Amino acid sequence: MKWLQEVLLQRYWQERCQEDDYLVEGRRIVGARMNPVIDGYPDIVANQVEGLERPVPAEVEWTTNDFRTHEHDASVLVDNEGFLIVYKRTQAFPVPQVELHMDQFRDWLDHNSRVLLEDTLGDIDTAIRRRNDPRGWIVWRSHSVDKHMDIGLREGLWGFPSQLNPNRLASAQAIKKGDILIFVGPWKKRRTEMGIHGGRISYEQFLRGVVENVSAYPVKRGYFEDRVIVWPPNGEEVWKHRVEIDSEPLFEGRNIPIDKKLLGLHLPDILRRVMVGRSDPLEIPEYLVLSMLSGIGRAREEGPKHKLSRE
Repeated sequence: MKWLQEVLLQRYWQERCQEDDYLVEGRRIVGARMNPVIDGYPDIVANQVEGLERPVPAEVEWTTNDFRTHEHDASVLVDNEGFLIVYKRTQAFPVPQVELHMDQFRDWLDHNSRVLLEDTLGDIDTAIRRRNDPRGWIVWRSHSVDKHMDIGLREGLWGFPSQLNPNRLASAQAIKKGDILIFVGPWKKRRTEMGIHGGRISYEQFLRGVVENVSAYPVKRGYFEDRVIVWPPNGEEVWKHRVEIDSEPLFEGRNIPIDKKLLGLHLPDILRRVMVGRSDPLEIPEYLVLSMLSGIGRAREEGPKHKLSRE
């Protein structure tokens, strides 16, 4: 059985949360805004809650258990006073849970079914028309990637590992001429940070760090597969999933603080996801590319204020 898409719950929440008398910990919710990124996390990027000065995020799930199976980072909600919106509360959770009023949801769905169908078909038509628009793809630049980058830029190529998981392979195969590969990383703690010592860093620690390099390169030829040796092989690994890139960067920056005031609400979360999960290439929407450009410019203006640790 195929369940209703959660986007319907998200849209209902955006349109009706203030009318259908929802409360979170006794506070009335007076407005909400969905994530403009389809399948972006969190689903609701801003909820206006009575008594709170700033909007808070929320994730929409059919059951509480679904949050865990979707492998979201719960600290995004915890650190931002967010909450969970569910059809059924099926377990305890680190943030408050709000159960949907299903009678009111059914009424809304019945009343809007034709409009929802037309909007869905319109969105599909728009997506088809825009399939040739350029897209931005984040690639995490770890310390081990630096030598590969030097060779790749010299050869005008970038290669992804030959044994990609299906999701990463599908993303690599979607890269086309005119897209932009944006290399980000590595992460480094600031010199003023004394409490971060090796190992996997927490989300909070990640936000107190710096991205050493950001550089973006136009794609000259979209995805293809090739086993010609370009990088020194590692066993049978030859990085066969490839694209051709222009060696001259479109933009570049150094020592960019991972600060939501500087980069916006969503970009730091995406960078953390790519660094920890190695989910690159990860497509990002145009507005996040602009957030990155803005962050680079503002970091240059602030100059040496954000210093790196030498450790």
